[in-house]
Amino acid sequence: MGQKKSRNLGFTLIELLISIAIIAALAIVFLLAARVQISRARDADRKTDLQKIKIVFEDYYNDQNCYPPADILDTCGGSELQPYLEKIPCDPSTKEPYLYLPVSGAACSGYRLFTQLQDENDPSIARVGCDGISECGVSAGYNYGVSAGVSLISTQAESGGGGGPGPGIITGPWACTQAGVCNHYGSSEAAVLAGCSFSFVENNCQNKCSNPAFRCP
Repeated sequence: MGQKKSRNLGFTLIELLISIAIIAALAIVFLLAARVQISRARDADRKTDLQKIKIVFEDYYNDQNCYPPADILDTCGGSELQPYLEKIPCDPSTKEPYLYLPVSGAACSGYRLFTQLQDENDPSIARVGCDGISECGVSAGYNYGVSAGVSLISTQAESGGGGGPGPGIITGPWACTQAGVCNHYGSSEAAVLAGCSFSFVENNCQNKCSNPAFRCP
């Protein structure tokens, strides 16, 4: 009798371990699915933010006959766009500002606005043309954006640059150092050699050096 009871207990423990393993596997699947849904919800917020900003920029343009200055989105939650927008939105996950690039040398003619979607399979990425190796053509992994007055993926010639790919990234001799200082590199070619992805004609680097995305390595 004792031997039979021991054998039955052994089967019960095995069954318990199998049940625990199944529950753990289901929990992992649930957590992964929840993580995907959270990422997609944040991506939806990002796209909504960009569309909201685009509408606000058009209202601003109608009143000022120009788009806002290059640093207008740098303060997350700021009031710089009032009365058009109560608070300036920023990335819901990183809390960093969205990347705003007025057309270099002709800020009143157009701009590009970028973000990074977490779901790399989001069809919106291909729809705006940011599904290539270089994504949207700007550094730091931006893969989605909106624009006005200029195409989202364009050439430097459209932005006053010297040709070649990219949305007016390399345009002048000034660039942001890693420390966040606008430095004179002598020429745009020197800035390229220094590894800079962005350079500017203006000696204040369009006040973009506070954003790490614009800094040279």
